Amino acid sequence: MTVLPPPGPAPLEPAAPVVHTEIPAVPGRRRRWVPVVLAGGALLALLGGAAVAVAIVSAQRTPQAAASAFLDELVAGDAAGAQSLLASIPSGNPVLLQPDTYAATSDRLDGYTVLSTAVDGSSATAEVEFEQAGERYTQELPLVLVRKDLGLFDVWRISSDALPSVYVTFARPDSMGLEVNGTEFGGLEGAFDLDVPAFPGTYDFEPIGGTDYYGAEPVTVSLRFDDTDDPATVALPVRLTDAGVAAATSAVDATLDACLAQPVLAPQPNCGFSVAQDDATYSNVRWTLVTRPAVTFGEYSAGDGWAVIPASPGTLRLDADYETATERGTAQSVIDGFEQSGAISSIDESGTAVFESVEYR
Repeated sequence: MTVLPPPGPAPLEPAAPVVHTEIPAVPGRRRRWVPVVLAGGALLALLGGAAVAVAIVSAQRTPQAAASAFLDELVAGDAAGAQSLLASIPSGNPVLLQPDTYAATSDRLDGYTVLSTAVDGSSATAEVEFEQAGERYTQELPLVLVRKDLGLFDVWRISSDALPSVYVTFARPDSMGLEVNGTEFGGLEGAFDLDVPAFPGTYDFEPIGGTDYYGAEPVTVSLRFDDTDDPATVALPVRLTDAGVAAATSAVDATLDACLAQPVLAPQPNCGFSVAQDDATYSNVRWTLVTRPAVTFGEYSAGDGWAVIPASPGTLRLDADYETATERGTAQSVIDGFEQSGAISSIDESGTAVFESVEYR
């Protein structure tokens, strides 16, 4: 008889073999560090590049660079470009800064060398050697720090004080005007215009609108950067021509002749000569011109005209019949040293002049 083992749990099947395998580092983890390192390198490169860029831009924003840019425009004859590099447009008539005017200007800047610069806070100076009209001269240009772009980059501009200027005097009749280098001057409302700013060069001032009886001669003025302490003066006096002098003389003579023609002791109005009335009665009064007074004429003055200036005195004689309570006869009186003065207020296109005498008291 076969004896069976006692009941119990079934025997265990051998477990699947355990295989020990080296797990390699996950490639993704190793590669994950690569972009991090590269990004950091890019950041460092970006920062380094930005620093270089800032340095480069800053080097282009120095007073020397600003002065050079401004002077390059002038050498090229570009007035508009030069204006854009000024800290501000100067006050006063801008005609000498206009492109059309500057384009017709001779003896412009030929070249320059920036010798040195100095900075004092928001202002700076550039010492420059200029080449102009075959000459060399040295002058400092003032600059102004007008702003900082992005809070980092200086923006320097040339101060308008660096520009030379012109003092123009041109008292003239309303019919006359003025051109400079062929451009209408404009803005000259009175007899003069102070501190007209200009770029360096030679400018031709041409009065226009004169007549056969009066006019003014053109004036040429040359300006340089070293003229800022001593502005140039352009004086354009309007004088009578020979025909104008003849017309004015006729007007002065006609005024005196009209006074002499009056058969009275005190010709009027405002004749400037007379004989005092006494207790006699005068009749048949006759004035005679013994020597006519001579005059000359000054240049035109705004509001007055051409001054009539005594040159040599004249002599007048009065003859008249008189009668008193006790006698009658012929009286005579001589006036020596008589002078005429006043102004020729106008001369029209036909040559008719108007003389206004001084007021006699």
